[in-house]
Amino acid sequence: MNLGNWNLGRLRARAADYRTVFGTPAGQRVLADILNRNLVAGDPFVPGDRDQTIHNLGRQRAALGIVGIIKMDEEAMLEIARRGADAEWDRESQA
Repeated sequence: MNLGNWNLGRLRARAADYRTVFGTPAGQRVLADILNRNLVAGDPFVPGDRDQTIHNLGRQRAALGIVGIIKMDEEAMLEIARRGADAEWDRESQA
C-alpha cells in the first residue's frame, strides 16, 4: 500500500517549519503566550456554561496541536501517513 509519500513529505516540512519558527527566542515567547492565552495550564471547564467550556477546549486543542507538531517524531509521521493512506483506500473501495 502507498503510504502517501506526499503527505509524509508535507508532515516533515510542516514540523520543520514549526520547529524553525518556534525554536527562536522570539518564537519561544510567542509559543508561551499562545499556550498561556489558550488555557493550556488552566482549567477549561466553566460550571454551568457548556458553550464556553466547549470553546475553551477548542482553544486548548489548537494550542496543544502546535506543541504536538513541534514534538512530532518520524514514527508518528509515518503512522499519520499510514492512516491517511488507509482512509484514502477505504474511500476508493467504497466508491
